[in-house]
Amino acid sequence: MIKKELTNSRQAKDALNHGTFVTVPRWLATIANLSPTELLIYITIKEATDKAALQLYTGSVKGLCALWNVSIPTARKALETLEARGFIRKGFIRRNGKSMVAYEAYEIGTRADIKEGKLFEILNRNKVRTEQFRQNGSNFRRNI
Repeated sequence: MIKKELTNSRQAKDALNHGTFVTVPRWLATIANLSPTELLIYITIKEATDKAALQLYTGSVKGLCALWNVSIPTARKALETLEARGFIRKGFIRRNGKSMVAYEAYEIGTRADIKEGKLFEILNRNKVRTEQFRQNGSNFRRNI
């Protein structure tokens, strides 16, 4: 799908109508060593994890592309990187009898934790949790 088609998508129009913005903590932008795309996608998933009723991001990759004006391969690569580094985990939920992908953002600590050098410890712990999650079937225990 080309960017022009994404710009005309429902997701892009929805994002423009809300007029929302994100605030990125400087420590997260510098110490976490994420690319700008990875950072924006992480913040989007984190916001959904904090606010959504299911506490999961259930939007599509296409929606992320429209929201942040990136290509589908770029968004997928960012999601894979975030999962591999321990920022998010990917799983599945059931909606109307169908299985669909969902993402959950891990809590990566506070600024004080980061100042104490605990970020990599936290991310490594998250990677272990993700691996255990995969071994148990990668299903979020939520049905909608």
